[in-house]
Amino acid sequence: LGLAVPGLPEESAEKMRRLAPAWMSVRNPLDVGPSGLFSEGLSVLLADPGIDGVIGIPVLPSFVAEEFIAQGVPADELLGSLPHELIRASGKPLLIAPVGNRAWIDILRRSFGEEVPLIGSPEGAALAFAAMVRYREFLEGISREE
Repeated sequence: LGLAVPGLPEESAEKMRRLAPAWMSVRNPLDVGPSGLFSEGLSVLLADPGIDGVIGIPVLPSFVAEEFIAQGVPADELLGSLPHELIRASGKPLLIAPVGNRAWIDILRRSFGEEVPLIGSPEGAALAFAAMVRYREFLEGISREE
């Protein structure tokens, strides 16, 4: 699609290494697995000037989500405390491609709110991201002509 997935800049990699369990591979794409670091990973990536945008793919089996909710964990905190202010302030595109059933997708919609698009698949999110890049390049071309 013409997109490049750069290596994780060293400063961000170091931030994640300080948080990550020993088994977690800290690189790009950043796979936090079942570490509970989804929110922290988003924060690190969105704050990094070397990262232009993020596609997040939260995966949580529905039975796990249901168990957490049954134990009193609010549904909108299953991914941790999402960095809503950073999401807005970064000015970077963030697309979420949830993997799971309708209940999980509904939880994510409530958690992220309307400001973050939920795309039906990781492949669809990559297509949408590539279209945003092409559109930005188109707009930059117009402004250079003026």
